[in-house]
Amino acid sequence: MDQICEPKKASARSSNAKSDSSCHLILYNDSHSNSYIVDCLVDVCKHEPEQAEQCVYISRVKGSCKIASGATDEMKIMFNKLKDRKLHVDLKFVDF
Repeated sequence: MDQICEPKKASARSSNAKSDSSCHLILYNDSHSNSYIVDCLVDVCKHEPEQAEQCVYISRVKGSCKIASGATDEMKIMFNKLKDRKLHVDLKFVDF
């Protein structure tokens, strides 16, 4: 799961980011249509359509894809929105 398919515009983080907890949002392959997943990633994660398509492709081929990284609170919000849309996603917490 080394493939990263994150939004171009990463969230701004303070200079003391090492003290903040952070995590990765992971998309897993599931039975939803490609277009549905792309629409969800564009709406929730603010991906460009091409970027979202790449994430879907990677998750189909490799089984999963890292779709976003950032502060835990931000990632939890995205996670919950994607879960509400019935996507198979998970959070992976990062140790500093």
